[in-house]
Amino acid sequence: MRDPLADALVVVERRLLSLERRFRELAASSAKYLFQLLDVSITYDGPEAVVDGDVLTYDAALEKWVNAAPSGAGQYASIRVDDEEGTGTTLRWSLASEPGLFIEPVTSGGTRGAMVTAAGVYQVNAWAWSDGTAIRVLVYGPQIDVDSEPCLGQSAADDGVTGAAASTLMALPAGGHVAVTVTHDGTVARWTLTMHLVHEADVAEGDCGE
Repeated sequence: MRDPLADALVVVERRLLSLERRFRELAASSAKYLFQLLDVSITYDGPEAVVDGDVLTYDAALEKWVNAAPSGAGQYASIRVDDEEGTGTTLRWSLASEPGLFIEPVTSGGTRGAMVTAAGVYQVNAWAWSDGTAIRVLVYGPQIDVDSEPCLGQSAADDGVTGAAASTLMALPAGGHVAVTVTHDGTVARWTLTMHLVHEADVAEGDCGE
């Protein structure tokens, strides 16, 4: 006489073995690489080929995840300008990751400083030295529109004995100028201006009126 319990165990064992085999087959046939997924499109050839540091970003037009450089990665713009009374302004270096991000020196029209081509937030630093006993350095940018005020002035200043330094963040529209002025009681003075792009942003020039 057959044992019903033994028969039931045999059936269960067969089902477990069948499930185990199916799981193995599923694992063997499942995707092992990102490009095998239906909602992912990775380019391996040509100018858009995936490179070290790329990330996956969603392309709504393709309705797929695609390889791309991290947003904002590698974008920079920096400048250093030196100026000495009697010798004029010297551009020491100007570096940028893209043509549209460069900063250039400004020496015409009585303004000395730099102009930006991309709207954004910039770190601005100015140093000044003199052979006198008192010196003041002022760095200022354009007025801008802000949410809380009709306009906002932007400047930083410092007073010193033989040297002074002023540093600030400025929101600059495209084409915005940063100017440096130095007052002192010596016979000669020189200053250095450095700027670099912190991040791009929409900035509108303001007008405080009279």
